Amino acid sequence: MKKFLTTTFIIVVATVLLIVIISFIIQKRSFFSLVGGFNFSKNLWQTASTARPYKYVTTKSDGWFKTGQEADVVLYADDFNNSGGAANLNHPGKVASDGKRLIVADTYNNRILIWNTIPAKNYTPADLVLGQTNMITNIPGTAADKLRWPQGVSTDGNHLVVADAYNDRILIWNTFPTRNGQPADLVIGQPTFTSDVEMIDNIPSQSIREKKDIWWPWDVLIYQNKLLVISLDGSLLIWSEFPTQNYQSADIILGQKDFSERFKGDLKKDNSRLYFKTPRSVAYDGKYLVIGDYNARTMFVYN
Repeated sequence: MKKFLTTTFIIVVATVLLIVIISFIIQKRSFFSLVGGFNFSKNLWQTASTARPYKYVTTKSDGWFKTGQEADVVLYADDFNNSGGAANLNHPGKVASDGKRLIVADTYNNRILIWNTIPAKNYTPADLVLGQTNMITNIPGTAADKLRWPQGVSTDGNHLVVADAYNDRILIWNTFPTRNGQPADLVIGQPTFTSDVEMIDNIPSQSIREKKDIWWPWDVLIYQNKLLVISLDGSLLIWSEFPTQNYQSADIILGQKDFSERFKGDLKKDNSRLYFKTPRSVAYDGKYLVIGDYNARTMFVYN
């Protein structure tokens, strides 16, 4: 019994000493500079894995933090304001194809990537980018050639349509783009390419807003010269003929009783077969129209 207690005591003491040493090493990094001249704060970063080009500094600024100070290390990205190139994606949204080309909404990189032929092997770089002038930058913006969180894409082989979610608008290219950064031809949901009427100081009257404005468009679809747009105010907006001018009014609405019910958050909506909650996707094959509703956890099907 005495031998057992002695052994237990030794184990406990050894464990406590080990914990103390580890704590000391963590809290007093300079401990390593006493052993073999190893500088923990400098050498550890320099000997880190080079799987990605991590950035580091060897000279720290004096004091604590200051306004506009740059970070010291970038993890899980290629660099600040860097998309990673033509083969990288960051939270991609919807995809589309005309049977030949592949179009991807690269949402967090604020761009659309286009492959002129469907990729046949892993990590194939894209051929074309929209929303940026090159394959490296990912800076958001509000202009005919800029995007901010694009979510949905659609093409009929000729037109290209993008749901530019954060800018509350749909961008339309009347002919399929052929060069990087090519500006759109039309904008729907906004009166101009540089405006955002859904910003609190710009909201127009209800009579204008109900047919023209789009709030966080999440998906878009072209079908036989019709345009269908998911707006997160709980609406599917339909243009019976493809739009030909900026800020053109929609013709049909689903998910609301009529256009006048849009943007009325206090309106009581009990009919679960009529009203959408948070529609996120739309599909149509000429016979069945299907709406995927995220918060309702429901698929709405129209025959």
